[in-house]
Amino acid sequence: NNISRDKLFSTNIVSKVSKRKHHPIIVGESVQRYMNQNNYWIDTSKQGINYKSISTYKSPKIILRKTGVGISAAIDYKDSLTNQVVYIFKTNKGNNIPLEFYLGVLSSRAIFYYIAKSHGETEWRSHPYITQKQVLDIPIHPADQLQKSHSEIIDLVGRTVHKYADRKSTRLNSSHIPLSRMPSS
Repeated sequence: NNISRDKLFSTNIVSKVSKRKHHPIIVGESVQRYMNQNNYWIDTSKQGINYKSISTYKSPKIILRKTGVGISAAIDYKDSLTNQVVYIFKTNKGNNIPLEFYLGVLSSRAIFYYIAKSHGETEWRSHPYITQKQVLDIPIHPADQLQKSHSEIIDLVGRTVHKYADRKSTRLNSSHIPLSRMPSS
């Protein structure tokens, strides 16, 4: 079956404006260190596009951009959908460690160094790529071994994430969250 050119049409399913039947969607450029600047909406009512179940995107969840220099991760509290360049991480049932703790660990320079060195990265690349396996292989203490200092990290990251959550133009940097004080395990 050949489709004639006059029967082809295009439609834009992604918008920068919220519309009826649109869901917020997080794309790679939206994810920054500790922040999500969600500026896009997607029309999920269009036929022929296979979306994952909306329950997959239920918040809260950590979102992590696959590519870019360093690790760019944030927490989504708005049930946003994601595209293929954004990973979603959720805690398992029964895990009482707040996502803010995991975000603090993931966003630390020490963990970026650990991932780079443990996976043979010895030089900068223009488009570094992080895998889900690399993230899931990060050694993190079990919940029953958390110390008081870990609670301080959770509190600090949580306050900072909420403080900057709705700001569209702010870029966080290492001076906003002093995780260099993170305790060693």
